[in-house]
Amino acid sequence: MRYFEIACISILIIFNVTSCGYQLEDNLIGRSSEPGPPIISLVVPSDGSRIDSSMNQIDITFSEEVTGADSSSNYVLSGQGVGSLTIVSVSSLGSNSYRISVTGTPGDGTITLTINNIVDSDGTGLQDNTIGYIGCWNADWLYRRRLIFDN
Repeated sequence: MRYFEIACISILIIFNVTSCGYQLEDNLIGRSSEPGPPIISLVVPSDGSRIDSSMNQIDITFSEEVTGADSSSNYVLSGQGVGSLTIVSVSSLGSNSYRISVTGTPGDGTITLTINNIVDSDGTGLQDNTIGYIGCWNADWLYRRRLIFDN
């Protein structure tokens, strides 16, 4: 038996099969192998991470080839922790992976990266299109001030 992958259909070719004493010709049995909607399979920094002013990029890998992932207008940062963070550009890293370049400083609080208008070859939209972060205005101890309480 041999399997061949053609587009989104797998073909099983059966050679020289005998059934009830009769020689059967090569037969084709098809089955659908539609992978389902694209998902985010890897993101760095990971979902739920604390980010500070040292964060200048987000790397995302999708489960399959998608279109629209290279357009910065398809990514939106929101939430009270966004501060001055801005998406500058998006570049392809190859093999379904993209780098979102970010500039600015986060505030304190939640940050949501929402990904829109990204579809696979069938036109199916991205499933679970948000990634959450926790913004930390300044995690560097050099810039923290010491409080002095005078009773």
